[in-house]
Amino acid sequence: MLVIIFAALMFAAVVWHYKSLRKLGATNSQSIKLMIIEAVISLVAGYAFFKGANVANPKLLSVVLYSIVLPLGFFWVILLRKEMLRGCMSQTLFFIVVWSVGLTATYACEVKSQASASATETEYAAQFASDTYTTQSGKQVSISFIKHGTLMFNIDGQIVHIDPVAMFGTDYTKMPKADVVLVTHEHADHLDTVAIAAIKKAETKFYSNGRVAEITGKSTAMSIGDSVQFNGFSVTAVAAYNNTPGRENFHPKGRDVGYIINVDGFRIYVAGDTENIDEMNNLGKIDVAFLPVNQPYTMTPDQCIAALEMINPTVAYPYHYGETNLDPIVKHFFKTDSIRIEVRELQ
Repeated sequence: MLVIIFAALMFAAVVWHYKSLRKLGATNSQSIKLMIIEAVISLVAGYAFFKGANVANPKLLSVVLYSIVLPLGFFWVILLRKEMLRGCMSQTLFFIVVWSVGLTATYACEVKSQASASATETEYAAQFASDTYTTQSGKQVSISFIKHGTLMFNIDGQIVHIDPVAMFGTDYTKMPKADVVLVTHEHADHLDTVAIAAIKKAETKFYSNGRVAEITGKSTAMSIGDSVQFNGFSVTAVAAYNNTPGRENFHPKGRDVGYIINVDGFRIYVAGDTENIDEMNNLGKIDVAFLPVNQPYTMTPDQCIAALEMINPTVAYPYHYGETNLDPIVKHFFKTDSIRIEVRELQ
């Protein structure tokens, strides 16, 4: 409704301005050119306004500059110097007032709407269990356990969704919007384009293995060893594949990826669908590890134990485990007390 009212007032202002120009002696061609100039200025300034004054980072200077100063300067200093246009002062003022008030009102409604949506998203996401870690520099890393191979990270206010899928009951239209989306591979329990569309913003970064990039045409492909830097953290793609004879086709070597998320030296390993592979010996220091235990597609409990002994993380979460009995893993490391095993609802 607000948009319709604003558009109607803008149309009325333009028509009024056009008729006044004609009465003052401007030719039809001159009047139309002026209307086109006004439209272009409005579009450019409006675009700059909404880019500069966004909810996440409001910029008062942008609001003032593009809502008032730019059109005011354009109409008064450039156009109204011409003698035959001086009679358009009142119409121009009306145009500027309608335009700036309309943009400000629209922005205010957008802020209110997004604040309400954000509160709803936070409330919905709170139903999922989560653990929070603090890095040495004091950054907060919260990990929400969604289901199966799906995780959500809040890294000092930045939302990272990993393998978001709705097939286990999550309503992604109610989930917090993503700053970053990471997908390990194209299987239906890891790639859900509808869920991704529901959490994407205009500025969301979407990374995946090469096959997902080919399928969706919307993600940036990461090969094994590739790294990408975000605001305060980095993501590196690592190998993920089956190496047991007869299982290679589930996740062929070189196709899929896992990820290491590095937040100021606090390193989280999300393995993706893999078995215990030699590359795990070269991951370096890992603080938190997510390893899949879902035979025959990923690891058996014994393979997971072997993988954890290679990686030696501080904390490990078995995930993507379906109906697998995790007791052997928990008991093994309870005896050795070398790695803290945490079990969450990640069937």
